[in-house]
Amino acid sequence: MGVEGIMYTPYGRPSDRGYHEYTHLVHLKEWVESYGMELGAVSGNNPWSWHFKWMLGLPGRDEQIENCLTTIRNVGAADIPVFTYNIHALRFYRTGFHARLRGGALGSSFDADLAKNAPLYASTTGVDINLIPQSHRRPITDDDLWANLQYFLDAVVPVAEQAGVNLGIHPDDPQIPE
Repeated sequence: MGVEGIMYTPYGRPSDRGYHEYTHLVHLKEWVESYGMELGAVSGNNPWSWHFKWMLGLPGRDEQIENCLTTIRNVGAADIPVFTYNIHALRFYRTGFHARLRGGALGSSFDADLAKNAPLYASTTGVDINLIPQSHRRPITDDDLWANLQYFLDAVVPVAEQAGVNLGIHPDDPQIPE
């Protein structure tokens, strides 16, 4: 098929500590390489419960960012070149899960008309809304999203550079107006 490498989201054995452990990443890399491919990137925002506080600017975000830094250091130590992240912050949707894609595969889709009247935090992506305290369930403005991303990047970029890890932001989930 011409596939030389993959990006993987490690769901399998996350530690209880909120970060992906070095040994799990090394075993994952060895497993991928056993098929003649490269583990080119790790998608790092999973599980979502490890990251939503920094995305939403909630209390506890510094602890979540510190755990993310541990994952990034472990990604670098495991010699995985890229760590990806996103900042969905509950302003994105999947409005369909049966779109026909290349080769007839099924995938998710987004239709702005279907999302425009959706209630606050009506996510179809498996996000556990109960993790967010009722007192913090509010619309997220564009300015808040940018500020939260800047706060995250100010902490993450120097550590990623030191660990020799490139960062990639997940670009294809649409944000809807607040």
